[in-house]
Amino acid sequence: MTHDDLRELLRDHVEDVTGPDLADVAWKRARGIRRRRAATTVAAVAVVAVLLGTALGRPGDERATEPVAPSPAPSPTVTRESTPAPPYDSSRGSQPDGEEDGWSVFRGPTAEQETALPLVESPLPTEIDLGAPAAPLEDDPVEAALAAYAITREDGSIELLLLADDGSLRSVDVSDVQPLSDGGLDVSIARETLLSPTGRFLAIPQEGSVLVLTLATGDWRTIDTGTAPTAWVSWLGESDLYLPPARLGGQGPTYSALDGTRNGSNGFVVPTGPFDPATGVPIGRSRQGPLGTAQTWASVAVPGPDTPPVPSRVVVVDGFTRADDALLVLGETNTSERPDSCCSVAFWLDGERIVYESQTDPRRLVAWRVRTHELGTVATITGIVPGQRVVSSYVRVWDRSPGS
Repeated sequence: MTHDDLRELLRDHVEDVTGPDLADVAWKRARGIRRRRAATTVAAVAVVAVLLGTALGRPGDERATEPVAPSPAPSPTVTRESTPAPPYDSSRGSQPDGEEDGWSVFRGPTAEQETALPLVESPLPTEIDLGAPAAPLEDDPVEAALAAYAITREDGSIELLLLADDGSLRSVDVSDVQPLSDGGLDVSIARETLLSPTGRFLAIPQEGSVLVLTLATGDWRTIDTGTAPTAWVSWLGESDLYLPPARLGGQGPTYSALDGTRNGSNGFVVPTGPFDPATGVPIGRSRQGPLGTAQTWASVAVPGPDTPPVPSRVVVVDGFTRADDALLVLGETNTSERPDSCCSVAFWLDGERIVYESQTDPRRLVAWRVRTHELGTVATITGIVPGQRVVSSYVRVWDRSPGS
């Protein structure tokens, strides 16, 4: 039997049947199956026979000569697609979205809008893969690092990775470091102030001392600090350690990181902007740069354009001049859009831009040109295993000279 004979036979059997043209559908389906599977003519006949049995009834069935009512058309499947957020509007330039007690307020991008920001050139690679191979520092030393990443696993163990100038990773053996608690968190290694401003040293607080590692030589030394609190140790320039009495600063002793001698005292206060620090939560460290000092705060009351104040996440730039005071609002605090630890100030990129670390998936380093709506992505940070806590520490990018 030829294909044409088969098709004519099919049409003769179904010409009185109402409903959709099953014969034509069956024919096209049979030919499609034949092309895909190289079926023989016998197989094609079997396929059509099955279809005929479905449409007309099997031989001996008393309903075989009765028209078969077509099956009701299936209900259309409605697919509800989420509407993507519109791109962040950077065309507003330097025009602020509002003012709060003399501080210029700029509304920043949402976490979703950050994914579409343009790339910004920097000394860091555009992708930092923390899951990439990392050579032990003692086997492959580096003079300095651009960043340090303390990764706390679910079992409490810590892996310390360094980002070299060429984008490769080094691992540091910290198995002998004792934990140091701050509010239940181990801050001995997982600290934003771990890396010195030029990336040549690491400072790790312990009870009654600070451990200092020189990257180029792999040498460790212990700085005895007596009874002074060490949990919030910070770098004062490239070679001095400052031990504030509290997370928000205050007067504290300073020690040489090179020989351990005590050389005076110092103090600073974390900038809060126009907010009451008692109602907010500081995130990460403060970073001083060419325009002033930058610090991220959560749960501070920021009024919207047409709404009363709501708890918000804000990057505060306390300028050296009043004209440089600015706030970048990164959404409300009491939402699931960003984790609680987002979005600490990482570093000043140059004389006008600060960089904050957005803890999205993947993480992003986002640059903001202060007092404008110009933002861009410096790098994405990948290779983080769910359930791990990652704390980043960065060098003084805008100027590698001493100071921070």
